[in-house]
Amino acid sequence: MNRKEALRLHDQLNQVNSVCILSHVHPDGDSLGSMLGLAALIEKNYHCRVDRVLSDSVPARYSFMDASKAKHYKDYPRKFYDLCILVDASDPTRLGKAKAFMNRSEFIVNIDHHRSNQGFGHINMVEPDCSSTGELIYQIAQELSWALTDEIASDLYVAIATDTGSFQYSNTTKDTHSAVSELLKFDFPIDYVRERLFQSEPLNKSLLFIALIQTIQFARNGAIGGCSVSLANLEAFEASYEDLDGVVEFIRNIDTIKISYLIKEVGPDEYRASLRSKPPVRVDEIAHKFEGGGHAYAAGLSFSGSLDDFQTRLLAACEEALCKDS
Repeated sequence: MNRKEALRLHDQLNQVNSVCILSHVHPDGDSLGSMLGLAALIEKNYHCRVDRVLSDSVPARYSFMDASKAKHYKDYPRKFYDLCILVDASDPTRLGKAKAFMNRSEFIVNIDHHRSNQGFGHINMVEPDCSSTGELIYQIAQELSWALTDEIASDLYVAIATDTGSFQYSNTTKDTHSAVSELLKFDFPIDYVRERLFQSEPLNKSLLFIALIQTIQFARNGAIGGCSVSLANLEAFEASYEDLDGVVEFIRNIDTIKISYLIKEVGPDEYRASLRSKPPVRVDEIAHKFEGGGHAYAAGLSFSGSLDDFQTRLLAACEEALCKDS
């Protein structure tokens, strides 16, 4: 963690009156936990007003978190901020229309752990070796001697636990476990949090999951596997994109699989794909070919065109990545 940048952040927070913190679209646990935790940390340790700005609605999975102080970007009046902080956003396009808040801010702080982040802020705290933005915020709090509370510890725990796949992913390090061990010293309902995060799948999501798993297509003797979901599929199961969490990971966990993918229809001839892999095969390099990005073993991309064309090009890129690492 860059101590110099942390001290610059401290100096800025001592000088400003108004701060906005932005989550990215389709917020996950790291985005929400980091936004909520950092906002509370700043309010507890400084004398500035903090607006928590949601770029999208909060998924039902995270409804147990106290987001009562957060509002959708449309619900905030157009106003100027002294400081704008982006958390867990590899680039400003991840903010969707909430990106406009950057243009209403005098100073931009970029806090993230994605390797593809190009450093677009006046202060850039980008640590690709961190498991999550939540872990990075914990490190910043330690460096600047920020006081934590039970609620802040819970928020940061959610951020870290979800982005490490409940501490199963290769981004989990001894520093991650050390941070979590300190967070667990605070008094929050850890069993309830774990249950809501990992043991509370809605029935309709489970039925959609079962249907999709039966459509997996394999290639390269089972080294590549994936499936696609249409808007009609989602409507039939009264589901949303957030209900697709876990599908691409399930495919990746099959013993023969090296690369897994899930293609999602988002509009007429508009698709997004989630990619996962097992080391040493990197899917961020596949995503870059489609102007996407992410982590070495978890990435995403978008595509405009026909589904058949997309699947053909994506499969070819996956096979090329396998050949490179064989």
